[in-house]
Amino acid sequence: MMISMIIWLSRRNEEEQFTADKGLCPGPNIDDVDRGDFLEYHNLIRREIARGLAQNSAGTLKPAKEMYELIYDCALEDAAAKSIGAACSEYVDVPPKHGQNKYTVSTRSMVALNKNDLIPQVVSSWYRPVMVYGLNANTKFDDPRLESFANIAYDKNLGVGCYYAACPAGAPTKAVFACVYNSYVSPNQILYETGKACVDDSECTTYPNSMCLDELCVTPAIVPLPRNLFFIKSENQLRKV
Repeated sequence: MMISMIIWLSRRNEEEQFTADKGLCPGPNIDDVDRGDFLEYHNLIRREIARGLAQNSAGTLKPAKEMYELIYDCALEDAAAKSIGAACSEYVDVPPKHGQNKYTVSTRSMVALNKNDLIPQVVSSWYRPVMVYGLNANTKFDDPRLESFANIAYDKNLGVGCYYAACPAGAPTKAVFACVYNSYVSPNQILYETGKACVDDSECTTYPNSMCLDELCVTPAIVPLPRNLFFIKSENQLRKV
């Protein structure tokens, strides 16, 4: 997984991945480059899991038979923004129907960094618990220490929205990152069905008429287009950057 992340960083430096002049969502603290980075890193991990290349505490995780690509959701971004709040609280609360990951930076040198430089570290930190504590062979979420990983890896998650806030305003000493997911992962939930990653559309059956794209399944609403585009489904409408 780390090799793929390095490749992604190299690619991101070589080409403009997302436009930032027109915001996809109304949130003022992050732009479309940030949204694209959050989305890309999440889907990178999900693709590595699908391929059986993602790191476990010992060896690699079992491959996923039918892992779906995430889309970016403005409603979930709004939930993430509200959960952080104006107080930049380290405790972030969301409705129980959603999963949530958070990451807090509290050293001045780190807070001073551009948030784009921190996003890879943020998403990697949410994945890291599985490298320490491990996921069992049946992919059951039976260890609460794996919560942040479970939110990323849960195959029934289709949407994610993220937000960032630094406080206090003017001279921030703390920054909080939060991502909210469309599904809540219950204790003892199976995170994904193990098996060979998809190579054909016929292998993506969770949602009718799904497609297989680079070993991830894609819902019918998401048309496979160049990587410099990403989508959001809001009120049954699809928007493009």
